[in-house]
Amino acid sequence: MTAPFDPTAWLVAFTANGGTYALSPEGRLWLGTVERLRPIESFTADLAGHPDRLEAIKALVRERCLIA
Repeated sequence: MTAPFDPTAWLVAFTANGGTYALSPEGRLWLGTVERLRPIESFTADLAGHPDRLEAIKALVRERCLIA
Protein backbone atom coordinates (compact mmCIF):
# COMPACT_ATOMS: atom_id res chain seq x y z
CA MET A 1 0.00 0.00 0.00
CA THR A 2 1.41 3.39 -0.94
CA ALA A 3 1.35 6.40 1.34
CA PRO A 4 -1.14 9.16 0.52
CA PHE A 5 0.20 12.02 -1.57
CA ASP A 6 1.54 14.87 0.57
CA PRO A 7 1.80 18.11 -1.45
CA THR A 8 3.97 19.81 1.18
CA ALA A 9 6.47 16.94 1.24
CA TRP A 10 6.47 16.86 -2.57
CA LEU A 11 7.18 20.61 -2.84
CA VAL A 12 9.90 20.46 -0.15
CA ALA A 13 11.62 17.56 -1.94
CA PHE A 14 11.25 19.31 -5.31
CA THR A 15 12.83 22.56 -4.09
CA ALA A 16 15.55 20.67 -2.19
CA ASN A 17 16.43 19.15 -5.57
CA GLY A 18 16.91 22.64 -7.00
CA GLY A 19 13.38 22.85 -8.32
CA THR A 20 11.73 26.17 -8.97
CA TYR A 21 8.08 26.98 -9.51
CA ALA A 22 5.81 29.79 -10.57
CA LEU A 23 2.08 30.15 -10.83
CA SER A 24 0.72 32.36 -13.59
CA PRO A 25 -2.24 34.69 -12.98
CA GLU A 26 -4.31 32.23 -15.05
CA GLY A 27 -3.42 29.41 -12.63
CA ARG A 28 -0.90 27.61 -14.81
CA LEU A 29 1.88 25.96 -12.80
CA TRP A 30 5.40 26.17 -14.19
CA LEU A 31 8.08 23.82 -12.87
CA GLY A 32 11.79 24.00 -13.58
CA THR A 33 15.11 23.04 -12.09
CA VAL A 34 18.30 24.99 -11.62
CA GLU A 35 20.42 22.23 -10.14
CA ARG A 36 19.41 18.66 -10.81
CA LEU A 37 20.17 16.19 -8.11
CA ARG A 38 17.36 14.02 -9.50
CA PRO A 39 15.74 14.23 -12.93
CA ILE A 40 12.67 16.50 -12.99
CA GLU A 41 10.69 13.57 -14.42
CA SER A 42 11.07 11.74 -11.12
CA PHE A 43 8.92 14.53 -9.62
CA THR A 44 6.50 15.22 -12.45
CA ALA A 45 5.71 11.50 -12.68
CA ASP A 46 3.99 11.86 -9.29
CA LEU A 47 1.65 14.46 -10.83
CA ALA A 48 0.98 12.95 -14.26
CA GLY A 49 -2.56 11.64 -14.51
CA HIS A 50 -3.47 12.97 -11.05
CA PRO A 51 -5.25 16.33 -11.46
CA ASP A 52 -6.07 16.31 -7.74
CA ARG A 53 -2.37 16.24 -6.88
CA LEU A 54 -1.64 19.05 -9.32
CA GLU A 55 -4.43 21.16 -7.81
CA ALA A 56 -3.05 20.49 -4.31
CA ILE A 57 0.40 21.71 -5.42
CA LYS A 58 -1.16 24.81 -7.03
CA ALA A 59 -3.08 25.60 -3.84
CA LEU A 60 0.09 25.26 -1.77
CA VAL A 61 2.05 27.51 -4.16
CA ARG A 62 -0.76 30.09 -4.07
CA GLU A 63 -0.66 30.01 -0.26
CA ARG A 64 3.11 30.39 -0.16
CA CYS A 65 3.03 33.29 -2.62
CA LEU A 66 0.46 35.13 -0.52
CA ILE A 67 2.59 34.71 2.59
CA ALA A 68 5.81 35.92 0.93
